[in-house]
Amino acid sequence: MANLVTAQQAAAAESARPVDNAHQAPPQAQSGLYMFLTDCKEEFDAPPVPALRTLHLEACRVVDETMQHIASFVQLTDLNLSETDITDEGFLFAQTLTNLVKLNLNGCMLTDASMAVLGCFPNLRTLRLDCPALSDLTMPHVGRLKKLVELDMFEVRISDWSLMHLTNLPDLASLELCGGRISDAGLMTIGTLTTLTRLNVAQNSSITDAGVRHLGRLAKLKHLNLSGTRVTPNGFAFVQALPEVVSLSVFGCEHIQSARTSDLPEVPDRVTVGLNSRAEVDERAEADQEFPTLASREADVDMTSAL
Repeated sequence: MANLVTAQQAAAAESARPVDNAHQAPPQAQSGLYMFLTDCKEEFDAPPVPALRTLHLEACRVVDETMQHIASFVQLTDLNLSETDITDEGFLFAQTLTNLVKLNLNGCMLTDASMAVLGCFPNLRTLRLDCPALSDLTMPHVGRLKKLVELDMFEVRISDWSLMHLTNLPDLASLELCGGRISDAGLMTIGTLTTLTRLNVAQNSSITDAGVRHLGRLAKLKHLNLSGTRVTPNGFAFVQALPEVVSLSVFGCEHIQSARTSDLPEVPDRVTVGLNSRAEVDERAEADQEFPTLASREADVDMTSAL
């Protein structure tokens, strides 16, 4: 029987991990200068540094006018602007950064109107676009990034039909489409992305067993997150046929929560299955009555656990 991991155990394991590389020099930064700032309250105004390759400004005071300054760092390969205040107007200045390989725009106030700028980054391999105002109109621009390996569009409200643009990405290995409007029809398209090794479609409540079966064609898949979907114990039985899978997350799946562990289908011993135990479900039900807001937040954490 596979290893079973509860939500609490998963959270503990996550907290025990080493400090994330967001505050360390990534491998590509070794060949050039890098700068890491977090939650800086003063507006970023560093002098132009031609050799600067990596610039991380997560949650710093970066506004549209600041972007005009950042655009002068034309040798940048790694840029993190997550949780900053740039808008479409400011992002337009990024067109000069044609050497970018990694770009993080999570939490920015961007819309579809500026996404054509992505076409200026032909070498982009990692793109993080957790921007709730984006929609299906962004997908054609993403589909033109032929070297893309990792795509994170957490909480972007894209529809099944727009996933066809992902079939133009021959090297896509990691895909995160949480909390959107993906259904079984969308999984049919995702099932053709045979280069995937990591897939997170958590919190898409229209996904059922019928859609999950399409993922059986992903022979290279190692990590799969189906948390918060309508998958039942029968829905992940297909894992037995996937030779590389080592982790399967089904936190917050109502039909699996209500099942006894003995009723879950067996999967290979190499696979760690993350799920909510019956005791956790009962405890959460009690917490809902006394502290509904707190319980709701805890449930969200369970369903968005990293793959």
